[in-house]
Amino acid sequence: PAYRIGREAEKIARGNLTCNVTLRRKDSLADIRESLNDAACRYRARVTAIRDSLAVIEEQTRAVHDLIRRGGDAAALRQAAEEITNSVKNIERGLSGLRT
Repeated sequence: PAYRIGREAEKIARGNLTCNVTLRRKDSLADIRESLNDAACRYRARVTAIRDSLAVIEEQTRAVHDLIRRGGDAAALRQAAEEITNSVKNIERGLSGLRT
């Protein structure tokens, strides 16, 4: 079991957050297994939230570009800029707990 947990921990360290450590029976390493699975799940949720925010930024950046090209009104430009700012803040929140 220790070898398997070590291999799964290596996968998580390489960025594979889809893994799920399983053991055939409950043993002394079950707490470590649960901790690794919980950590992978939390990081997977953070990455998903950051990707969602990046998609909003991409979409709103295109909208701003189109508005500028068409001579869009200031209110629409402000709204798009506000959505971009909110998405950037969401990304900052998602990254704030990570230590590098």
